Amino acid sequence: MEATKRQRAKPDDKSNREDCKCGACLKAVLEQDNGVMCEICNNWYHCKCQGIADHLYQILNQYGAELHWFCKRCQAGADKLLALLTRMQTKVDKLEEEISRTRSDIRVEMNNSIQQLTADLDKLSRRCDENDKKVDECKSEMNITENTKSMFESQILSNKCELQEMQKKMQEVDVKLQMVQDDIHQHSESPLWSDVVQQVVDSKFEGVQSNLTNVEKSIEETRKKALELNDKEERRNNIILYKVPESVPGNYEEVIAHDRDFFLEVCTEALGVDITQDDIKKIYRIGKRGPNARPLLIRLSSGTLKNHVMQMAYKLRAVEKFKEVVISHDLTKQERDNCKRLVANAKEQESQDTSGEFIYRVRGPPGEMRIVKLPKRT
Repeated sequence: MEATKRQRAKPDDKSNREDCKCGACLKAVLEQDNGVMCEICNNWYHCKCQGIADHLYQILNQYGAELHWFCKRCQAGADKLLALLTRMQTKVDKLEEEISRTRSDIRVEMNNSIQQLTADLDKLSRRCDENDKKVDECKSEMNITENTKSMFESQILSNKCELQEMQKKMQEVDVKLQMVQDDIHQHSESPLWSDVVQQVVDSKFEGVQSNLTNVEKSIEETRKKALELNDKEERRNNIILYKVPESVPGNYEEVIAHDRDFFLEVCTEALGVDITQDDIKKIYRIGKRGPNARPLLIRLSSGTLKNHVMQMAYKLRAVEKFKEVVISHDLTKQERDNCKRLVANAKEQESQDTSGEFIYRVRGPPGEMRIVKLPKRT
């Protein structure tokens, strides 16, 4: 009992006897009795009252520090408590596992989001660089246009000055002619001299008139060149698509959206050109609606982008959906007339080629079109 009792029960100590009463039979648990104390209620019990065999009592005495013992009354509550603790521990383990898995998922999702955000930022940065490049190109092209315009304005001003000078000379000649005529009237007795003067004056007048005509012709040619240059500048970023199916008649926004989406689909699926809606500055059909699809004119944001589209136009033949579509430059009237003349010459050269192994086609950008000789495809 010494290993399992906290203190000795002294027969002559009434308080100790009360402290060491058996929790089952309420009799004192004496020094010579085999007794154990419950670790929950701290009550002493006779081994026989709790049904503890002698060999188990010996084990409790031997390993008291490592073993725990509960009375029968506390055992029921301890079992429930242990079961509750076990369930709570299981829930805690599951919760920790769920938290760990959630943290892992959040970490993966954050990494993916960061990578996607980084990719989007890189793409946005590239787009910004491209836009800056386009702005620089537009500024350069505008400077060239301004310089050319200034050159023509200077030429026109110079021609106007020459014209004014010619007019001034004509006025001087008219004054001199009048003076000669007056002199002739005063000296009518010398008709031969008057004839000579008249011939000289007529000769000078014809020369002045010829110079005046040349100046007017130069001014007109300069004006036509300026108009042609402005017309080219207006059409510089334009392309025209032929045989593009038209949408059913509807409101303006729906018709424009149909043509715009078709062009974007052509660029993405057939040409492999990266174009967005912001790159399309103007889009409309040429002419009145009829039985055949009208040409579709599109103005792009830059000449560089337009040239890229024209360079990739040959890919249309490889896509079944777009093989009938034709893309061309937006030519001025002078360029169209020149193109027609070159096409006629190409047909004539092809008809004169007796080998039958070559075809003649017109190629090149506006202002640089030429006839090229190509081998026939077998």
